[in-house]
Amino acid sequence: MSRTMRNIAVCVVLVGWGPTPVSGQMDFWGQIDLAAVRGYDEPWNRQIRGDDTFNEVRLRLFAQHWMNDRVGVFAELLFDLEARARVNGAYVVVNELLGKEWLGARVGLSPTSVGTFGMRSSYFNQSGLVGIPMLRSFRTTMDNGGRATPTDFMRRKVDNQRDVPILYDACWNIMWELLGSAGDLSYALGVTSGSLSNPLGPLNTPGLQWIGRVGYSPALGVIVGLSGAKGAYIGESRPASDIDGPVIANPEDHDQRYLGIDIEISRDRYELFGEAYTNSYELENVQERVAVKGGYLEGRRWVSPSVFLAARGEVMDFGGITVPGMSGLQDWDDDVRRVETTIGYRMTRESIFRVGWQRTEFTQGDDPTQNALIAQISAVF
Repeated sequence: MSRTMRNIAVCVVLVGWGPTPVSGQMDFWGQIDLAAVRGYDEPWNRQIRGDDTFNEVRLRLFAQHWMNDRVGVFAELLFDLEARARVNGAYVVVNELLGKEWLGARVGLSPTSVGTFGMRSSYFNQSGLVGIPMLRSFRTTMDNGGRATPTDFMRRKVDNQRDVPILYDACWNIMWELLGSAGDLSYALGVTSGSLSNPLGPLNTPGLQWIGRVGYSPALGVIVGLSGAKGAYIGESRPASDIDGPVIANPEDHDQRYLGIDIEISRDRYELFGEAYTNSYELENVQERVAVKGGYLEGRRWVSPSVFLAARGEVMDFGGITVPGMSGLQDWDDDVRRVETTIGYRMTRESIFRVGWQRTEFTQGDDPTQNALIAQISAVF
């Protein structure tokens, strides 16, 4: 973390700190997810650092403490069979910053403000499905070192060489964020030292990313949002090993740009969530901006107070680039479709059993269609 960023974080916390004496108690709780999966063996369907909802054993421990009625501290530890143990989240929340009810702040390792899936999946267990959207999990042929040529993209498609998703949700970014709400409007505006695709903070990215979301509730149970992000994505410490060429000399001049809309509707026993997005990268050796568009629609219906049905349909379409020796524009990755369905049973207020099926199909290339059967028990303690 740079000295400037540390000073920003300290100033935000100190400005929000009021004379109210320290009070309250530290609250601890946890969540354990146990899964059994068959047919799940392709690398493009896995997160990298272990925060994989299909992991056989995943344990998260949470801590929360409100130091007074304005300042709270939150932390999350993650344990699983791939990543072992790590700090997944650690941040400070300040309400009524500068005495304004509509102004707050959040500083630290915190969920991205793009869309709504991160918050509802991480803390409120509101997703009826086991899998997470491809936007946050599907590993594309993009190289986070920014060195790929058009020929590299064509070869990586054939060899199934994949590095980063559009939004890397397996670890959170170090974020300095203003957020709040006024009436039917809500907002979040933050700055990070890592991008959506490469959120490893000051270890990897030399520039800053601006990220934000505005939400509006036109009616009870309806929320629509607009999200955006722009920042340097190239990581100097771990470029793809199968791509030749020097490390990019000016990585801060090559950015990732994201724009997305989201919607959430809740009515009686029905819930509907959706996101649509466009995302692009600037590369040193590719004439066009390397772009991708996609989205998903997810729904859940409670058949009874303890039984629900859920489904999600997704699309991801990749843009074209000019490849020497080939006529016309060539997609830099193969378009993909995914469907997931789940039957869930709430055994108790704190525990859910899910069983489901996920199908991932490419509309181009030779990548195999994957069918996965999933069973999971999720319990809060």
